[in-house]
Amino acid sequence: MSLVSALFPALLLHLCLFMNDRTNTVALPTTKAYDQLMTEASDAHGKGLHGRAIEIYSKAIALDPKRYEAWSKRGVTYRLKGDSAGAITNFDKVLEIRPDLTTVWQMRGEEKFKLGEVSAAVADFDKYSLLVPSQKPQNWQRGIALFEADRFKEAKEQFELHQTVNPNDVENAVWHFLSNARLNSVDQARTQLIPINGDRRVPMSQIHSLFGGKATVEEVMEAAKVASSNEQLHEQLFFAYLYVGLYLEASKEIKQSVEMLSKATKEYKMENYMGDVARVHLQRMKPPAP
Repeated sequence: MSLVSALFPALLLHLCLFMNDRTNTVALPTTKAYDQLMTEASDAHGKGLHGRAIEIYSKAIALDPKRYEAWSKRGVTYRLKGDSAGAITNFDKVLEIRPDLTTVWQMRGEEKFKLGEVSAAVADFDKYSLLVPSQKPQNWQRGIALFEADRFKEAKEQFELHQTVNPNDVENAVWHFLSNARLNSVDQARTQLIPINGDRRVPMSQIHSLFGGKATVEEVMEAAKVASSNEQLHEQLFFAYLYVGLYLEASKEIKQSVEMLSKATKEYKMENYMGDVARVHLQRMKPPAP
């Protein structure tokens, strides 16, 4: 064995240690800078400075694009700003890095739904349910997305499953009715309307009675107009117009349905998921016959 060959293992070990030392020297300051940027962005986010938070999260991403945290938080910030496309772009990257982050699948599905991408939303909700089976009964968002994707049998089954964990929700009973009516008939859906007791939200009791054939549209609207504040009145009228509109659509009164849903999406629009449901549903409706 030559002197060079004898010394080679030691030289190789020394070189490896040297490279590790250099890697640590670079990595530690980068990590510290990244964490500092994340703290600054979180502070901005907490103060409602969403634009500023996005700028800082972007700096963190540029510093280390292989870490998912800044992508995730920037996606949530876009979501809060109402920028679904921006949120989805960031959530896409998060799931490339960490496909095991279950809540990101659900959030991305919700944002896809808001853009009217109902089949893609269902796929994300399905992935979330696959990863977290215990949460599948809770996933009413999946039920509505299935309905909008014309997958009425699966939608009906999802609402039946949701009933097991949320037995006092008129809205769940209504979406079950709507799915059943599309599969069979309004008459059959009415005989199989899920009974609900305990939903004290106004005008949910009247809405349930309307779908059961025991109340009129006028009774729903009158109940919705009784409120203790303008904010409460706005919310109650949103739900009244939404569900009366859906009821009229199921009853083949399309022109009147569009009028009601238009009120729910414009004059009484809500900045939440159900507000998005009203808007997406109206956009996907077939126009009334002339």
